[in-house]
Amino acid sequence: MVRQRMIAAAAAAGFLTLPLGAQPEREMSLDPDAGWTQTHAPEPGTDEWTIFEARRLLAEGKAGAARSMLTPWISRHRKDGHPLMSKALLTRGDCRVAMGEEYSALFDYEEIATFFPETPEFIDAAGRELDIAVRYANGLRRRVFFGMVRIGRSSNTAEELFMRIHERMPGSELGERAIIELADHYFRRREMESAATAYEMFTLNYPRSVHAPRAMERRILSNISTYKGPRYDGSGLVEATNLIENFRDRFPLEAHQAGFTESLLTRLDESAGAQMLEAADWYLDHGDLPGARLQLRRLAKKHPRTVAADRARVILRERGWEEAAPPAPEAVPEGPAAPGESSAGESPGAPEGGSAPAGGSRADVGGGT
Repeated sequence: MVRQRMIAAAAAAGFLTLPLGAQPEREMSLDPDAGWTQTHAPEPGTDEWTIFEARRLLAEGKAGAARSMLTPWISRHRKDGHPLMSKALLTRGDCRVAMGEEYSALFDYEEIATFFPETPEFIDAAGRELDIAVRYANGLRRRVFFGMVRIGRSSNTAEELFMRIHERMPGSELGERAIIELADHYFRRREMESAATAYEMFTLNYPRSVHAPRAMERRILSNISTYKGPRYDGSGLVEATNLIENFRDRFPLEAHQAGFTESLLTRLDESAGAQMLEAADWYLDHGDLPGARLQLRRLAKKHPRTVAADRARVILRERGWEEAAPPAPEAVPEGPAAPGESSAGESPGAPEGGSAPAGGSRADVGGGT
């Protein structure tokens, strides 16, 4: 009831402007004694009067009468490109919303979005669609069986509306609100993969938004929630770890309040290590020794401080799979050797330009009797 009265008040106040080339519906002047008074009204019987009268009826709570007045007018002028058509469609859509037929109102708003994108009503229609999408996302069901009962599923309709509004008005306030509402809708329904994607889309398109910290926080939580255990894909943990580091750099206070501390990073590291150890065990169980060796070595390098890494090093040692230490690089002399001093890698007393044979002695080199 409150929503219907708000819509009626908006219609009565004349917030929506006419398209270019059309005459104003009414003119108002401020009288010091009488306040705002109407100085001009459309001539009765004209097209402007029809729209004005329908809005007046809507403001008085007679949405059905207003819709009955607009429907034949829209049918007559639908194909002649009347400059007031977008205004009429928007008003009829508002009448349907006031009557509880918000799904039918979407057809009027979509017609404005499709055929009248250059009119001011295009933005107003997008705002009306966003309001309906939010109501559907929050649990309002569609009317079915000729509008008698509300049992129809509406979440898919809400998701489609959010995406359409974002695509039609990228970078705008409506587009920003649409994509964050979509992400929150997925998050509430525990569709974490979709939520993570939607929050990623939001942070890429609106990095300076006031909702950016919340979007980054919930994106991290969504990625963590996609991890179901060591036997499943652990890519979400890796992404969550990188996102936490970024979040702590950009919003340190919010990160601390959300609990994204070193202890959480440690738990994520342990979980990622356990997932890699599980994969290595699978390779061992199936006889894929090269795959197991590679997985264990990667685990020891990527998550060296975890319990799983300790277990990996034990397995590598038992099977003789430890990587050999790389040979130490040969020392390079900084300059020419002084007289009487041998160069690096040469044995003392060796002939110039040569070195002692492997296993030889100075007596072998100098000659002996």
